[in-house]
Amino acid sequence: MADERHVLLVEDDPDIRTAVAEIATDAGFRVTEAIDGLAALQLIDAGLRPSVILLDLTMPRMDGTTFLAEVRERHREEVPVVVVTAAAELPAGTRATATIFKPFTMEELEEVLERVTSAAR
Repeated sequence: MADERHVLLVEDDPDIRTAVAEIATDAGFRVTEAIDGLAALQLIDAGLRPSVILLDLTMPRMDGTTFLAEVRERHREEVPVVVVTAAAELPAGTRATATIFKPFTMEELEEVLERVTSAAR
């Protein structure tokens, strides 16, 4: 069962990861950080059950699109996934709950986190 206010933040850029973690923490979320899709998948395989995943798409070792396909295949629970990207559009077939386009404001991030975690309850 997922913790109601627990974010799994999957982002390879340490500056962005730190900033997003601070925003989520200030909004009352507990944050677990992963440096790429492979590290995030290992956390979920080990039993981590976040209430939402904030997912960058462009990362080394395992990108966000591959991570998302793997987590959906291995773990049938539909954890809300918010893709955080600088791309103009998502790759075809990306099954995300919501998308935030970089650059984004603190308020935009907080609003999306609240919306997707409230809808999942």
